[in-house]
Amino acid sequence: SPATLLQRSSLLAQSAPPAAGTHAPTTVSVLAGYGRTWDDEGSIGTGGAIGGAVEYRFRPKLSVNGAVERLAHDRDTGFLHFSGRTIFATLGVAYHFAASGVSPYVGGGFGGAFYKGELVDGFVTPPQIRPRSSTSTLGYGNAGVDIPIGDRFVISPDLRIALCQPQDDFAPWSAIRFGVKASLKF
Repeated sequence: SPATLLQRSSLLAQSAPPAAGTHAPTTVSVLAGYGRTWDDEGSIGTGGAIGGAVEYRFRPKLSVNGAVERLAHDRDTGFLHFSGRTIFATLGVAYHFAASGVSPYVGGGFGGAFYKGELVDGFVTPPQIRPRSSTSTLGYGNAGVDIPIGDRFVISPDLRIALCQPQDDFAPWSAIRFGVKASLKF
């Protein structure tokens, strides 16, 4: 009957993925990359970065996001050896220059930086190991390009610069990270 056909086609349309060119508002991403961390006196090293994020496009070109990333660092000067990691938990907004397709974006936001590391001081005998930990607020800016691979998968090179507000002189003051995000749209 025509009513049954209409009902079945309505159910199929509801379960089908969005047509190409339409936007799926929610995106879940994982990130892998590499970065550098500085304290108030200079670089405390480079290391790998990993993370995850959720983004929601509330307008075709505007989105809000939340992310958690871990950036490691390691630097040995011969007399001083810095090592550790910073966890960044952030909330932000992004502007996408196109509503779909290949789209550059810029964004920024705020959050917390949770640092844990150690400094091995070789200027004294025997060398002293000084554990370090701190918590601070941060602001960040980022830029990248969304490159769609099919209807639901997106690859994005992404650069982020974070400026922290540490209370301790040994804590991270800033960090820069370049990574690649792999995202799935819902």
